[in-house]
Amino acid sequence: MRITLFGATGLVGNALMRESPSGSIAGLSSKGADIRKPEAIAQALAGTRPDWIILPPRHRRRWMRVATATLPSP
Repeated sequence: MRITLFGATGLVGNALMRESPSGSIAGLSSKGADIRKPEAIAQALAGTRPDWIILPPRHRRRWMRVATATLPSP
């Protein structure tokens, strides 16, 4: 299985890269693929041909809002 991780140098991306087996994830930083530019995304995906794409949130506060909104009620 091929996995492409955008934001590999961020907080979540860096942790995922550290914990994953070597070579199992193609990690891209914002310098490697600027997600604000569709052509950069297309080029990155053509190069990695992933089965899965991971795009972790940029800011912890945003992640907490998403995580809180999706957690089931006790």
